[in-house]
Amino acid sequence: MTLFMAMSAMLMAQTSAEKVRLKKKRLGSIERYHANVGLETAFNNNLIVAPKISIGYGSTINLFNIDLGVKYKVVNSLFFDDSKHLTIHQTAFFVSAQCNVASWNFNCVYIGAEMDYCMPVFNKTIANEHYSGRGYVGVNYRKLNIGAYCEYDLAPMMNQKYVYESDQYDYESLRGSLFERMRVGISITYNFVMDI
Repeated sequence: MTLFMAMSAMLMAQTSAEKVRLKKKRLGSIERYHANVGLETAFNNNLIVAPKISIGYGSTINLFNIDLGVKYKVVNSLFFDDSKHLTIHQTAFFVSAQCNVASWNFNCVYIGAEMDYCMPVFNKTIANEHYSGRGYVGVNYRKLNIGAYCEYDLAPMMNQKYVYESDQYDYESLRGSLFERMRVGISITYNFVMDI
């Protein structure tokens, strides 16, 4: 009888592979929902500063994450010479997805992509509605998320025709700013974990 009980206990015991699988399953359900608050800046001919907020699904333990959010983009507000730069304000709604390439102790290195829909807030005659896409890489360390990205506008962010036809702007001086489509940038966000 003792031998039978010992054999049945051994058959019911978890193997090391089973323990690893259960641990991964439990960890995969931890910190799945999050909110982010951050700031990003991008530069080329134009300088963009954008505070942002988002909500998302996934964590540093999961392979894929997705976020939905909104940004307030301020373009060229730090330049004092309006003859070469136009200042515009935009609200951008975005969706982003990332793949965690390597993770350790609730930290990770990731790659990802994002799509923004930008709408002008002020200066609607100068600014255009447009989409922009980006690819990025970064690291998430102790809820602080630092990334670098390359962004491309699918249409010009500024109304080139209006500036060209207007008497108050010097089209040739503004040409570099008007025709910019690609820029690089840095993003810093802080993750707030939500238990739902």
